[in-house]
Amino acid sequence: MANNTGGGKKVDIAGQRFHRLVALYPLKSRYINGSVIWRCHCDCGNEIDVAYNHLVYGNLRSCGCRKKEHDKKLPGFLTHIDGTSLEAVKSKKIPTDNTTGYKGVYLIRGKYVAKIVFQKKQYYLGAYADIEEAAEVRQRAEEVLFDGFVDYYERWQAMAAENDGWAAANPIKIQVIKDGAEVAVRFWPELAAV
Repeated sequence: MANNTGGGKKVDIAGQRFHRLVALYPLKSRYINGSVIWRCHCDCGNEIDVAYNHLVYGNLRSCGCRKKEHDKKLPGFLTHIDGTSLEAVKSKKIPTDNTTGYKGVYLIRGKYVAKIVFQKKQYYLGAYADIEEAAEVRQRAEEVLFDGFVDYYERWQAMAAENDGWAAANPIKIQVIKDGAEVAVRFWPELAAV
């Protein structure tokens, strides 16, 4: 039996299944916390070495093939333009782990901090004593970045639908300009205002 927890009870998990992984045999090496490392076989055919605690108590489901399969399916579900997900910016849903009731507003050390993420980059919009002020600043940034992006993309798509080959020759590029708590955005190619 292998001592799996670096000093605790010896447990043999050989042959046990953990999602797509089946534990084969323990290795002599240990994880940084002393946990036994197990050689595992994945349903896809790969073999990987995984710490006992990650197998039994963690959320490890495969050798990584599950994430690759998921990522391959994403392009069919989401529209990404210049590092931005159209569906994400259109969503007005407040995350379930939100504690302030306002999207992009967090209570940190007694202040309400406003932030916004766009093109995988986080923009700090300031810290405020009043939650309403923080929410207002965040809402203005959302209108400029998110609503501006959605409007631009819809106009760009209309141009692309009218002209064969236009979209390939005119890919969307986005630049965010931040000045204090305010943000502005520029899009290329320039389109006529509607």
